[in-house]
Amino acid sequence: MRAEPPGAPGTYRAPGRCRRVAKAVAELTRPLVLVLAVVCAAGVTALPASAGTVAGQLGGAGRPSGAGAGCAVVHLGPYVAPGAPAEAYLKLRPARGSVIEEGVVLSNPEPYPCRVLLLPAYGATAVNGGDIYVPVPGGPCHGASCLLRGLPATVTLPPGSRVVSHFEVAVPRQSPGGQYLAGVIGESAAPPGRPSLAQGRGAVIVIVPRVAIGVAITVPGRLAPGLAITGVHMVGNTSPPALAVAVRNDGNTWIHPHGTLSIAVGNASGSVRFRMGTVLPGNSAQTPLQVGSLEPGPHPVRVEIPYGSGSVATWSGTIDFPSISRAPLPRAGVVRTIVTRPSVPTWLVAVVAVLVALVAALGVALVMLMLRRRRAFRRAGASPPAAPGRAAAAPSWTGPPRHSRQGRARAAPSPQE
Repeated sequence: MRAEPPGAPGTYRAPGRCRRVAKAVAELTRPLVLVLAVVCAAGVTALPASAGTVAGQLGGAGRPSGAGAGCAVVHLGPYVAPGAPAEAYLKLRPARGSVIEEGVVLSNPEPYPCRVLLLPAYGATAVNGGDIYVPVPGGPCHGASCLLRGLPATVTLPPGSRVVSHFEVAVPRQSPGGQYLAGVIGESAAPPGRPSLAQGRGAVIVIVPRVAIGVAITVPGRLAPGLAITGVHMVGNTSPPALAVAVRNDGNTWIHPHGTLSIAVGNASGSVRFRMGTVLPGNSAQTPLQVGSLEPGPHPVRVEIPYGSGSVATWSGTIDFPSISRAPLPRAGVVRTIVTRPSVPTWLVAVVAVLVALVAALGVALVMLMLRRRRAFRRAGASPPAAPGRAAAAPSWTGPPRHSRQGRARAAPSPQE
């Protein structure tokens, strides 16, 4: 086969072209890369120091360092005797002047020991009804928590163990009959400390695990339910209009109010049924009710709530409904909690996005430039200039164009010619 002359048209391949392009791109983008690295480092440093503090506390909370550390998660439940039905809380009927022993079960499924602090608590009524538990960490007792003895107490839980912690329920002889609600609250014996804020600014959230077990105590005696509707009033200037029904438990037993609110508009009338959570003896609660769009002006309103054995609490009055409503009323009993986690600042994200876009645009521009130069040389019929530091290519060969190896092999003359 004959040798192919160097520099034939259409066969030019500049040595190291890809390498030269890559080197040029690297030289041009090196300042942008350095600026990007500096901006990222500054952004990470500018993040609130409290984020690292909280992350360290929450991350370390999953595995305490020793038996003196508090449990990351509290597992607590009522103690039920073998063979007795399971209960979600303790239901007791002690006699006056008696002292009975009860208990709660604590478990530690982790492979390390931890401690739980048990606190006495008393039951209370939430704003919109329903029971809550208020801890009494120390000092004088309050309400039904005075019936509990042996608390506070700190319990050490071995790895993978279940422990029963006992306490006493003591009912004085002079206690009046009725229903009382106490509670036992379990929380970590070593809760995380309050983290410091970077430069005194920002916000942090420290979550302390806490579990409450109710202790319902019924002291023998006459149970006398009592309920009073203390008032009905407009809830701000809402759209649609809303009325708040307020009640008070005047008896000695728990009540779960449910009733009807009726409104008369001209010759027509409408009603709204409602149900509230538990209202403990001596406590008050109220619930907001949306009544729909009504004609402005005074309208008669009546509320009826049955309770006990055939008793009915009633309220009647006239309420002046406004003609302008501005703000919507949130639904009763719905609490929305928004927890924000530390994140990268918005300005840092914007700067990084701009720099990345500049690098991408520069790369595209370089590729288009190289392609344009290559097309220009092809149209001119000349070879591109030689690479720097290399000898110039030999003059172009005027022979036929380059063919494939198979084509050249077939075109080569035989030795007999």
